[in-house]
Amino acid sequence: MLFVKKERLILGEACIKEELSDSEGVILLKINLKCPEINAKKREPLSVFAKNFYSDLINSFAEYAKTELLKAAKEKYSESTEGFLPFAAVMNYRVTRFDERFLSVVIDISVSDGAGNISHERKTQVWERSFGTKCRHTCLINDMVLDEYLLQSFSKKEIKRIDRELFALTDNGFELYIRRGSEYTSVCVPYEKIEAKF
Repeated sequence: MLFVKKERLILGEACIKEELSDSEGVILLKINLKCPEINAKKREPLSVFAKNFYSDLINSFAEYAKTELLKAAKEKYSESTEGFLPFAAVMNYRVTRFDERFLSVVIDISVSDGAGNISHERKTQVWERSFGTKCRHTCLINDMVLDEYLLQSFSKKEIKRIDRELFALTDNGFELYIRRGSEYTSVCVPYEKIEAKF
């Protein structure tokens, strides 16, 4: 649990963990979801947007798992009980920066059909504490500076396809996550190369 500003804001963890079974007790779906939970006084700007954002995110993913994913698991189990492994819905997160100015979070979401077919998605949020709003990458780094770093690892064609809003603030700098197939690679621009404000 992290505290900031004389306990005006407490960053905890929301967790939903369940195993859903059929009428015979066969486990069809395992749910293990974790995300930040913001407990703040009303005047704390993050309590306006970020608190509800994470609450909605974990609850909507849990609802999807308990309806759509559970239905798919039931169908697969009814087709063949032999060798069936439970489906899974997993959400994990990392707080990459939390200080007086920013809260930066990386969330990884995975869905598995039990047979090794896994879909994976990464989401990021950088919240500006003063206003309680999410930052766009252009608030933190100039596109020309970012392009200069990206050109060290990617072609101009690849750079055009990169989602520049998939980024975080880390101990080392501004980190951009690039999806390549089912994996994510990262490029980090040191803070001193961006602006003195970091």
